[in-house]
Amino acid sequence: MYLWAINQDKIDKLQEYSHGDTQIYGCEVIDQRVYTAADDQLYLWDMEQNNKSSWSVRKATDNTPYGGVRNPENQLFIFDIKTLNSNILAMVLTHSWI
Repeated sequence: MYLWAINQDKIDKLQEYSHGDTQIYGCEVIDQRVYTAADDQLYLWDMEQNNKSSWSVRKATDNTPYGGVRNPENQLFIFDIKTLNSNILAMVLTHSWI
């Protein structure tokens, strides 16, 4: 994930943040906080505190994801995230879980 400063005639890269080798499926911004989703992890990047927190959705759910042909390893994925306000974040998970 990259943060950029955009001015009238110039774009400068400010900072680079890494998820490692995972693919990012969602990104939302509230105030000075950036939320990203990669695989079964939700990340909170606090720009004021310059730190990162993460939560595993697999650990937060009691359900067992269905693997099937497209997901033979039976992994749970976050497909999208949206902020409803500064206190609520919605996630769409594999197999229609919200």
